[in-house]
Amino acid sequence: LRADYKVVYDVKNKKAAANSVITFTQREEGKPIFDLMESPISAKINGEQVDIALIQDPDKQTKYRLADKDLAPGEHTLEIEHEFSENIKFSGGGVASGFWMSDLSDRKYLEQYLPSNLEFDQFKMSLEVQIINASEEHEVFANGEIDFFGDNHFKVEFPSYFTTSSMFFHLTPRDRFTKKEFIFTSINGSKIPVMAYSKSSWSLVNIENKIIEILKELEEKLGAWGHPGLTVYIAGSGGMEHSGATITSLWALGHELTHSYFARGVMPIDGNSGWLDEAIASWRDDGYKASSKPFYNSAKMAGFSPYKRTTDRKAYRQGASFMAFLNHELKDRGGLETFLASMYENYMHKNLNTSVFQKELEKFSGRSFKSDFDRYVLKKDSAWEEREKRKTSAAPNPFHPKLSKKQLMDLL
Repeated sequence: LRADYKVVYDVKNKKAAANSVITFTQREEGKPIFDLMESPISAKINGEQVDIALIQDPDKQTKYRLADKDLAPGEHTLEIEHEFSENIKFSGGGVASGFWMSDLSDRKYLEQYLPSNLEFDQFKMSLEVQIINASEEHEVFANGEIDFFGDNHFKVEFPSYFTTSSMFFHLTPRDRFTKKEFIFTSINGSKIPVMAYSKSSWSLVNIENKIIEILKELEEKLGAWGHPGLTVYIAGSGGMEHSGATITSLWALGHELTHSYFARGVMPIDGNSGWLDEAIASWRDDGYKASSKPFYNSAKMAGFSPYKRTTDRKAYRQGASFMAFLNHELKDRGGLETFLASMYENYMHKNLNTSVFQKELEKFSGRSFKSDFDRYVLKKDSAWEEREKRKTSAAPNPFHPKLSKKQLMDLL
């Protein structure tokens, strides 16, 4: 239902400590599961101390945290104390911290930093941050409403439709970055505040025009911008989408902003759904193509274990080709753009999976796509798949490259 986080960064002792209070409801009797990469120092449920176990799913796809206490159906409170060190840099009299995420590796969302549910769940979050024993002033970039309580003490409130993959948070000593702020007027008349920032001032040359050009394109194709604002970190590398925010390079900006429509606007429910938004964004990058058939024989981008939490990498090439095929098949109904615009209108700030996407597609078109999804999305031809696997694994996707620990730290 709600997660209230408080993080204290101690510059002198180079430590980040978090207190998290999670209010949740449980529909049936059992032990609650959540996730957190770091081992908790202490945990309480409804005020009583509880042990936390690390468990694995039956298919050995991923791991979770389990609170070892049977609970009755109803509302409960989980309180966790822990420390974390992921993507934090203490230097001089200050600290830099970024909640960098990835959908291509397991357990790389908010659970790297704070306790959270899995991606299917949507809940209100607040993040109170305090920096102590610091000689520098700090600022924060985030895709939420920021309140300042005083020197080095602030709180960010995030919308209730957020999931564990939605939050963008970047803490840094003040004035380390060049900033460009402006207002974008949406097609529905809304005034959207935009914050673009970068370590390099040349990266922001003409950035306002570039962002506005892309937003106008996306609004014309898909509909009005659906978030309260937009935060863009032009990092020169990396590439990750958040709800109304992105860390990106200049050339990948269009791809990442598309994800505020599909990925962090209309949101995947699990690892079997993530291929959809990457396929849509890559199809857009390819120029909204239409094709009478996909270039590949067969592929499996969904239909994996229900515990899978990562996006299949074939979404970029094969997925984009499948979207081009759908665009061709929907030409008498206005093409894929028209369908996606209707999906965006009906599912904005809601979850989506492959099955629902297929059902809505068939409802929109008046024809069955079962054999197409079975062949091009859910199944595979072994020989073809092996060739494609070698191609896919040989080079990382340029929009979402896997960064080293050093590269992630450099982004701070």
